[in-house]
Amino acid sequence: MVNLLNLADGEILDKLNRELEKVALNIADKNTDPKKERKITLQISFKPNENRDSISTSVAAKTSLAPERGIETLILMGKDGDGKLHLNEVRQQSMFDKKEAKITNIK
Repeated sequence: MVNLLNLADGEILDKLNRELEKVALNIADKNTDPKKERKITLQISFKPNENRDSISTSVAAKTSLAPERGIETLILMGKDGDGKLHLNEVRQQSMFDKKEAKITNIK
């Protein structure tokens, strides 16, 4: 019997390790939700020939990662005396930051 981990000179194990590295990097990324589940799916396909004496085999790995979190901001919109539309972003400040909040004109 064939050992699946040894197929294609161990490429299956290499493929799984590459996908595991993607998962680890995604978990370590502070921009992703730590509670979201990550998955690695390994699909091994077997296609026998007409005589059933050989089998074409392919291996695919699919990784499902947590998406990056969205970024929120507040934009104020209004018109000036000439009717020209202006957008301004209100930058959030920390309650511990002594600097004043900034309103930035978006061009």
